[in-house]
Amino acid sequence: MSDNESVSSHGSYVDYLRTLEGRNQEAKRAAREKRQEEAAKLDQVRAHRREAAEQRMKARADAKAEQTQSHLKNSKDAQPSVAEAAKNGKMSDLKEKEEKSPNLNVAPQPRNPSNTGPCVRVGVAAMLRRNGRLCIGTRLASHGRGLQALPGGHLEMGESVIECALREVEEETGLVMQNPVLGPVTNDIWRAEKASDGSAASVSPQPELEGGVVKHYVTFFVIGDSPEGEGEAVAMEPDKCQGWEWRTWDAIKSHPRNTVFLPILSLIDQWPGFDPFSPASLGAIDSWKMAP
Repeated sequence: MSDNESVSSHGSYVDYLRTLEGRNQEAKRAAREKRQEEAAKLDQVRAHRREAAEQRMKARADAKAEQTQSHLKNSKDAQPSVAEAAKNGKMSDLKEKEEKSPNLNVAPQPRNPSNTGPCVRVGVAAMLRRNGRLCIGTRLASHGRGLQALPGGHLEMGESVIECALREVEEETGLVMQNPVLGPVTNDIWRAEKASDGSAASVSPQPELEGGVVKHYVTFFVIGDSPEGEGEAVAMEPDKCQGWEWRTWDAIKSHPRNTVFLPILSLIDQWPGFDPFSPASLGAIDSWKMAP
């Protein structure tokens, strides 16, 4: 090969490499733009679902507030005022009625005002079903961080268990649970773990209580459906959940126990044979709920 041919061949190879590098850069740029576009769409979906969830929750709160006000008004109208009672000479009747019917405007006093220590809390977990699978995600909150858990949270004051499940599913996944029914109830006790040196390595920032207990919950499970056409579950609270996916109940039960949130472990241990998709399991729960 002559020197001129060698130079020409080398120049063609360099041009080829430059072309290849340009294509690679173009592909990376296109992939980056696609990711940005998908992230923007995801943000829009989150915003839309969050707004819809807030509107539904506001409507429920307004309806509950209106019902409470109506109840208070009816209670007030049913009781004569002090002036009317005095005018009618029925102060004794008023006193007797007040003793039998406490004023609903006054907050009830605790039975034991001195009991200000730790208490058992109420949690609600949603078993959201779709095509034979359950919605489950990885927790990012400090309590149970890194563990697989169902959508759920704390029962709020004046809220029913079903209402709590509906709210938590909307807030956390953007989905709407359909056909909700009350399922099993578990007793969940978190105990302090021991470090290798024998010292307490608590699973919670709370102080260790008697018997090594650091947290104690009663968890109500609510079973409901999410049709496939409703869209995918979205991590509406990315600071609390890494993301949602759909898994079979058998797959969830087969996970290593140190990777699963305690209420699910309690459900497996305390309700052996339970299957959220089995009519027999749900029928057994109905019998349990109707028992005296």
